[in-house]
Amino acid sequence: NMIAATLRNADNTFCIKENMNRPDYACCLLQNVPEDSKYFVQEVDEGTLNSAKYASEMLRPQVAVVTNVGISHFQNFGSYEGIAKNIMGVSDGLTENGTLIINGDDAPSVDALKYVNCNVVKVGIDNKNCECVAENIRVTDNATIDFDIKYNGNTYSASISVIGRHNIYNAMAAFVTAQIFGISAEKTLEGIKKFKTNGVRQNLIKAGQNLVYIDCFNAAPKSMKTALDTLATLPVKNSG
Repeated sequence: NMIAATLRNADNTFCIKENMNRPDYACCLLQNVPEDSKYFVQEVDEGTLNSAKYASEMLRPQVAVVTNVGISHFQNFGSYEGIAKNIMGVSDGLTENGTLIINGDDAPSVDALKYVNCNVVKVGIDNKNCECVAENIRVTDNATIDFDIKYNGNTYSASISVIGRHNIYNAMAAFVTAQIFGISAEKTLEGIKKFKTNGVRQNLIKAGQNLVYIDCFNAAPKSMKTALDTLATLPVKNSG
């Protein structure tokens, strides 16, 4: 959704709001892309054997993004190695000179690059050797995050209207995606800043004088830890 918001700031972009991520859903969505769309963004399921590979080979993306390699759907693969290999199948259908974007701070993602044969761009905060790096991270009193993006020898001032360290990685992935498509840095950064969450996914709302953080969609261990880590960054008000 952050990638879609970024691309949408530059041109017509088709992206379903719900996580219709199975290959059969992707097939249906492909048949309904509006004719005036320049970009199509599709979430891809990694929960069943070869599903990411099948979807990628059907979609033929120019850019694929892996946010991290976790332990969701462990029961379908039996090992971390099996999960990592399956997830990296998302790169199998990339077009010629297509690019895979991964989290360079996520060790399992970096290790899984042995299954990949394509251009790779790593985004990172701790790993300064990544092609795209976030620095000078500041959390504001308005629960936004300001930071600098270093990419291709340039430094850009970025801001996101959502909380959580993981969203900095998401913003960098969106930034690199837009740059690959030739969108200006100005439009890209505007689009990233416009993105907001809603519903039960990482939604921060005001209730009277109080802030309420709603993050109820997924209970995978890594998702739970991220939700709690993000909650811990929020100021406690009124003996919350």
